[in-house]
Amino acid sequence: MHLRAADENDCIYMMPWFQSEELLSSWAGPGISFPFTSASFLSALKLNGIASRVLTNREGEFLAFGQYYSRLGRCHLGRLVVHPNLRGRGISHTLLELLIKEGKADIGATQASLFVLNDNHAAKCSYEKFGFEEAEYPEPINFPNCIYMTKSVA
Repeated sequence: MHLRAADENDCIYMMPWFQSEELLSSWAGPGISFPFTSASFLSALKLNGIASRVLTNREGEFLAFGQYYSRLGRCHLGRLVVHPNLRGRGISHTLLELLIKEGKADIGATQASLFVLNDNHAAKCSYEKFGFEEAEYPEPINFPNCIYMTKSVA
């Protein structure tokens, strides 16, 4: 498996994965409103401003998507999603590993971070198994039920 830069077609491919406001909000946070259009979805993802990657297998099949950027000096991961038909197969760990590796080299961070909704048990459990731990965020999080997690990557 490897990462490649995400493009607009990749994002349009993902749009049907988010058929409700709850699914979209759980994945994207407060930055994308529902219902969305192709234009509003693409605009909110900020492909030109945030490192956006697609995880593919050897055959080039789209397995997962994620973004990273510098936040509080950490390699912050966001909008992590595994193809709905492929969940539960450990793909998220490969996505996390490769995003952190690339982000660490790009940003020079020694820690990674992410936000997750406390009731998104599958995602939270996956992040904990990967070594993320709940941490204090230095300012109020204006998204109900959201927790901040960090992991050392040195």
